[in-house]
Amino acid sequence: MKIRYQAEDKMLHLGPTIGILATLIPGSNREVMDPRSLQAELIYLSIIGNTFPGQIYLLTPGGINWANQTCRGYVYHQLSQYRGRWESSIFPLPDVVYDRIHSRSAEARSNVQYAKNRLMKLPYLKYFNPHYLNKWNV
Repeated sequence: MKIRYQAEDKMLHLGPTIGILATLIPGSNREVMDPRSLQAELIYLSIIGNTFPGQIYLLTPGGINWANQTCRGYVYHQLSQYRGRWESSIFPLPDVVYDRIHSRSAEARSNVQYAKNRLMKLPYLKYFNPHYLNKWNV
């Protein structure tokens, strides 16, 4: 268990919290999972994350409230083997971010760049997979 105290907000933060950064919550209006999509990967990560101590949730750049240091996050609740749904709640900003922005065009949007840059500047936050790989750089 990780504990962090934010003196300016007089807030005790229990964690670790892991945020999966995406530009949308796939299938958020449907209860049936498409096993061939990004949705399946995000669901898998959410389910696996529930087996670890701490909290794992999806977040979007537009769902971050910088003033309150919180975000609207989404947790997958499995209803049966092939059915489930994303439910939203307010979470503290995560301790760890795993970037799963789904395309280069989405990554290039100004709101996405702004959110990524601000998250990476948080002194306590670890950021993984910060950008799309370029085959010429690999």
